[in-house]
Amino acid sequence: MRLLALLALLSIPADDAWVVYPGGDGPGKGKHIVFIAAEESYRSEESMPQMARILSKHGFKCTVLFGIDPKDGTINPMVKDNIPGLEALESADLLVAFMRWRELPDDQMKRIIDYTESGKPIVGIRNATHPFKYAKRPDSPYAKYDSASKDPQGGWGRLVLGETWVSHYAKNLVESTRCDAAADHPILKGIPKSFWIPDDVYGIGSTATARRSCWASRSSDGSPTTSRPRRSPSRSRGPRPTRARGARPRGSSPRRWATATRSWSRSSAG
Repeated sequence: MRLLALLALLSIPADDAWVVYPGGDGPGKGKHIVFIAAEESYRSEESMPQMARILSKHGFKCTVLFGIDPKDGTINPMVKDNIPGLEALESADLLVAFMRWRELPDDQMKRIIDYTESGKPIVGIRNATHPFKYAKRPDSPYAKYDSASKDPQGGWGRLVLGETWVSHYAKNLVESTRCDAAADHPILKGIPKSFWIPDDVYGIGSTATARRSCWASRSSDGSPTTSRPRRSPSRSRGPRPTRARGARPRGSSPRRWATATRSWSRSSAG
């Protein structure tokens, strides 16, 4: 066990500010997925490495990039102008974007736009509809991808994913949501046809961009209730009361966390 942890440590360069999960045999062999976890609301810096680790067991090489504080090299989603390692997109076969209102330097932003214009696939999660906001540098050539852009309308989010930031649907932090999914679609294999989440969803400008059913207050059988379901304390934004095993806390080094996660992954394999 100690040997595995040491080998994992030695395999990660000291100056890396990202995590790489090597692929192997499986349906994803030879394919590279790049995750960008850079938002301050949903703890993507914890969930995306776990997803990447799972996919690596199916053969995919996975690289996870974070918002990094240049002062100390730790993961800090509040730092909105630094995502090191975006050169990984040059060899990516898929980008998973989980970003909110970043204002990146032009050299970093260029790598995202180059990938976008390559025509390769992109999966956007939650606030990826509004990943960029140019408040400090409106003269940047990439400011046009701001979520409030007029040209292109809606910026990167609407141009690439079909919608930008519009609003929270109804009252934020009060509503719950029932999702009616097309259960027969291959990408939703294993997902219940209908399920609930104790959270609200985003408003959209056109029903042509999304299909969902939302109720401010309904019971699990769809009947109206007299009181609105509220977000539980464990769902509030901020520190979680518990953390899944292998999850990396904010403010720690990607290198140290990757070592712990890899050694745990190997010890729990099978």
